[in-house]
Amino acid sequence: MKSTVANITWHPSPGKVIMFLVASIFCAAAIGIVVGVSIADSRSKVKNGSESKPVSLAAGGSSYELQKGHWQSDHKNHAEHFGDVFQEVKDFGWPSDSVMPRLKERYPDGARYPERDVYQFGVYLGGSMREINRSFKEADIQFGNFWGFDSFQGLPEEDPEVSAKIGGGCSVFGEKICNKGAFSSADAMKVYDYPTLIQSIKNVVSRERTGFVRGFFNDSLTKTILSELPLQPALFVDVDVDLYISTYQAMEWMLCSGLIIEGTIVRYDDWGAAPLWEGGQSLAHKQYTERHSVEWKELKYESIRQGQAVYEVVSVQPAQDCWS
Repeated sequence: MKSTVANITWHPSPGKVIMFLVASIFCAAAIGIVVGVSIADSRSKVKNGSESKPVSLAAGGSSYELQKGHWQSDHKNHAEHFGDVFQEVKDFGWPSDSVMPRLKERYPDGARYPERDVYQFGVYLGGSMREINRSFKEADIQFGNFWGFDSFQGLPEEDPEVSAKIGGGCSVFGEKICNKGAFSSADAMKVYDYPTLIQSIKNVVSRERTGFVRGFFNDSLTKTILSELPLQPALFVDVDVDLYISTYQAMEWMLCSGLIIEGTIVRYDDWGAAPLWEGGQSLAHKQYTERHSVEWKELKYESIRQGQAVYEVVSVQPAQDCWS
């Protein structure tokens, strides 16, 4: 379950690259990159107005090798570890009809929010990030940075107490598919070099101001990266991580970091994958709601698909013992 390295990859716009080069000479703190973060590619250039090479930041190590597992390896191995579903699925779209009604209701004429970011936990192959970006474009709702968080090696193990309580991990199409290693980006793409894999996903997303944070959440979601990356309060958070443990770790970090604020919309893709309030995303939601005194407004539209849930933050008071 533990990852030995959490890699951060930030793909800035040309303007951001210029700011980075100037600031790195005079004051690295001016762009929020501090001691402890190494620049893996310092040769980023702006040429003829085109997008620069990505600036890659590595925290906690420099290994770019991704572990090979059994996800979509072959029919026998996949079925043995994960059941018979998702053996050939290479792309997952994003059900924009579950969230866009509220955003269009709030911003009927579009909106400009350069100081707010969009976050996705559970990137997989980038299909959902692509569709989120497309949907926001169509609604003329502009935001700052787009952040994707994933181990890129599949799911971790579920919390043992929760797993025992509900009889295993999440259920998809009636099968307990969410074992360790399920939904591995590296296995699905057959690419085990992190820079190569992340460039392929970036091409799918097709957005300049996109960043990725690699690692299992218990390793990668730290207080440190708040000063290493230009993270801004969330306009929208897409939580597509299947498990209780991953949902709790992702949202606990967002809440402790002050990135969840009034008006933030949170979508849970796997709300119905475990018994309500006993496991999965609903249990995690209940726990950090109480811990951080979050008041939510549940968004209910006919277009929200069965097994998913969408909430909007009315108020929040992050717990005082977050980083203790």
